[in-house]
Amino acid sequence: MGWDFVGFDGVDPLDAKPNTGKASDLLRWVNARRKCNLELADGTTLQGNSFGAATSVSGEVVFNTGMVAYPESITDPSYAGQILVFTYPLLGNYGIPSDEKDELGLPRWFESHKIHLKGVVITDYSYEPSHYSCIRSLGEWLASQGIPGIYGVDTRFITKIIRQSGSMLGKLLVQGSTPSASLALDDPNKRNLVAEVSRTQKDVYTPVKVNERLKRQVHILAVDCGMKNNIIRCLVNLGLRVTVVPWDYDFTQDDFDGLFLSNGPGDPTMCQATVEHVRYVMKHRPETPILGICLGNQILALAAGASTYKMKFGNRGMNQPVVDLRTQRCYITAQNHGFAVDQSSLPSNWEIRSKMADLNQEETNAFILGILGKLSKKENVGDSLSLEWALCGATLCRNGFCILLGINEKRVMRLLDGLALNLVPPDKRKHNGRAPSKGNNVDSFFTYYYWNFAETLAEAPPEEELQGAAMCTSGLFLPSEASSELPASFMEGSAQR
Repeated sequence: MGWDFVGFDGVDPLDAKPNTGKASDLLRWVNARRKCNLELADGTTLQGNSFGAATSVSGEVVFNTGMVAYPESITDPSYAGQILVFTYPLLGNYGIPSDEKDELGLPRWFESHKIHLKGVVITDYSYEPSHYSCIRSLGEWLASQGIPGIYGVDTRFITKIIRQSGSMLGKLLVQGSTPSASLALDDPNKRNLVAEVSRTQKDVYTPVKVNERLKRQVHILAVDCGMKNNIIRCLVNLGLRVTVVPWDYDFTQDDFDGLFLSNGPGDPTMCQATVEHVRYVMKHRPETPILGICLGNQILALAAGASTYKMKFGNRGMNQPVVDLRTQRCYITAQNHGFAVDQSSLPSNWEIRSKMADLNQEETNAFILGILGKLSKKENVGDSLSLEWALCGATLCRNGFCILLGINEKRVMRLLDGLALNLVPPDKRKHNGRAPSKGNNVDSFFTYYYWNFAETLAEAPPEEELQGAAMCTSGLFLPSEASSELPASFMEGSAQR
């Protein structure tokens, strides 16, 4: 076969699991499954089995801590150029749905029109998926788009290496494909990944239903730096007309009510054209609200004069806690980024308004023990930042740590619900006009800011309030001189939402 890598034998590979029901056929397949190695830049090599496309690739190895939604993660443009390690052990068990489109013409079940990552690494692969929407297996879907995968390796071990040493380059070497000696390490961060994943033409999305909360038609211009489909849906479902443009499109002279900067892959400093356009709008149209998410927020920071840096291993998962420093509330967020804003580089008239609640295990355990102890005694826990962090820590760990404590999970959820209500004054225990639902102790971070964004535009506050409101919607930054101009009613409304 021409394969020169140690660890692969000369048995002709069998990719398809036999369905004859014969034990002899199954045993032959087990012994002849196509082999695959994961080779890291630090010299670590793990041997496993191949699924998906039988092709070798190179890229940046990162990990994701999400337990579900692998079709969405795999089609997220922010993973462009990366080999993705899923820490959750079992993948493929509910297969892959169809390519059907929604009412906006977007793929209903995926975050983009194709797979952008380079490869997939998992512990246990399910060859026999089961779900009402499943029309193909994960391996069949990956193979159809030329994406390789490896299973049968310890993803916990890989994650520990990345956490200790940082994200690193690596290779997926598939039996029968390009050997390691002929495959160079590829660093995707040296390329303009945004230019690779962004659309090339302007698209307009019009809301199907009118939002009665909006007093006029609102037009949002969204810059596609790797924009996920569900962001478009969220904005349109708010009754906003959304025009999505390529990453380097010059929107400085266009007519729009608000500017949205999307998520995307790679180094934000590669997007100099976008940074300059945003800087122009900030200078010449200061009344225009700007909302940046993920890479878009980093672009907004660069336009303001700050700098960014590459994180050690990034934040990729669905359980990242963020504290809103204006209201002291904690939100559990979905994140996917490997770069961040250098807080010390922010201009003097800008300040942080939300941050990651980054606790180590010892602090988290202490907070959980403290909060459960107080709630079990029915004490009034009050309103403090540490208790908000305790809430997010307990939320993250309730399936593991709290069970180790021998506490029933339903009881924990009731305690957390009590904490959530306790932290909010009685006259403000509302969310978008509704009482908090049982079992839902945290609000959606992005829904909160989408509403903030839309209502700021629709209510058209006086000109002196617009600058503060605009920066409030960016998610991370607020000019200090503008924050003092925000009316109390606006801040109270934000706390409720």
